[in-house]
Amino acid sequence: SDTKEKVLLQGFRVNVSAVPGMNGFDSILQCTIEGLSREKMYRLTAIGFIKPDNIFNQITIFAGDSENMEIAFKGTISQAYIDASYQPDIVFNIVAYGATVEALNTKTATSYKGTVKVADVFKSLAAESNGLAFENVNVDKQIEDIYLAGSTLDKIRRFARYTNINFSIHNRILSIWDRTKPLPSQSIITVSANSPDATMLKYPTVSGTMLEIDVLFTSK
Repeated sequence: SDTKEKVLLQGFRVNVSAVPGMNGFDSILQCTIEGLSREKMYRLTAIGFIKPDNIFNQITIFAGDSENMEIAFKGTISQAYIDASYQPDIVFNIVAYGATVEALNTKTATSYKGTVKVADVFKSLAAESNGLAFENVNVDKQIEDIYLAGSTLDKIRRFARYTNINFSIHNRILSIWDRTKPLPSQSIITVSANSPDATMLKYPTVSGTMLEIDVLFTSK
């Protein structure tokens, strides 16, 4: 939790699947931890609906080597429970989402009269949430006379559709970029395959409309 006690777990065997959210879809974490004591697992268990008093039960996953640890995922715990279905092996399962706070964070309506920058509206929506940072990737549009209601996430989704802007909420950062413009060169990730510093683990594969590449973890 960000407001009460914090628990640091390290030195355990962990399996993590963290999928970044994009274009209205939330980022999601699925994590299993082996080796926790029963007492610790009972203490960390959280099941059922997310309520206002536990909306800020946050989890942060760090990844890297002993010299450089970077944040791989940060979000709100949805479910945390013991899985004893493969005894004697017992694991602790955690499911978390990146924009739960924004989905449940109902604020007053947001309205602007006259001309306003699109990026400024997104920045104000990030500011009304709890600890959500903002990143603008070359969005310079303007708009006139807008009205947005609902939760913070509802407002962000509706405004993104209305202004034709892509967005993602990942690791507590709201990032926006124009759908009609290419990303700047610093946003392009270069993957090396045949160099001494190669990061690609195997040849790319095609899945639907996507190109899947397995690489060593990088914070970029």
